[in-house]
Amino acid sequence: MEELTSKEKAEKLIYDFEKIVGMNGSFSLMEAKECAILCVDTMIADTKESFKMCRENNFHGHAEGLMAGTLITLYDLKKEIEKFGSTKS
Repeated sequence: MEELTSKEKAEKLIYDFEKIVGMNGSFSLMEAKECAILCVDTMIADTKESFKMCRENNFHGHAEGLMAGTLITLYDLKKEIEKFGSTKS
């Protein structure tokens, strides 16, 4: 299975929120976009905290590398979510 791009992941997350939360009534794509941003912001904050703990506790450098890579991926995802729905997508 091919890896999704950040843009594809962003679109999937937004549409998933719209589908799941919108089951009980009207829920716009822009509301779904805000939920997706909140979700990714939470993941970024948690990953930053884990990264900080890795550094403070002298974890193996590989763990720091994984955390740094995850942060880059999450920031890319957030950027694509923020661009969603704009005319410049």
